[in-house]
Amino acid sequence: MHDGSARGGKWLADQPHRLQQAGIDVAVSVVTDNKVAKPGLGAATDTAAAGGIQPHRPPTPDRHAPDRVATASLATTESTQNV
Repeated sequence: MHDGSARGGKWLADQPHRLQQAGIDVAVSVVTDNKVAKPGLGAATDTAAAGGIQPHRPPTPDRHAPDRVATASLATTESTQNV
């Protein structure tokens, strides 16, 4: 069971391969802006891209939902590209 803490390092490095095995090629992270600065999590976008996953991370202020306009734009773009 996940304890709610942010993960990085080796756990994060294994994820692109697992996602691809499941047929997933796009990932959207809602890690808040302040958590991206934590060691290991800032590299999540690079780790995903290096593993063949197209990463997206809409602006997400601490203790808030992701930016509505950026998220809607992302959803529209991805839905038209993956049809």
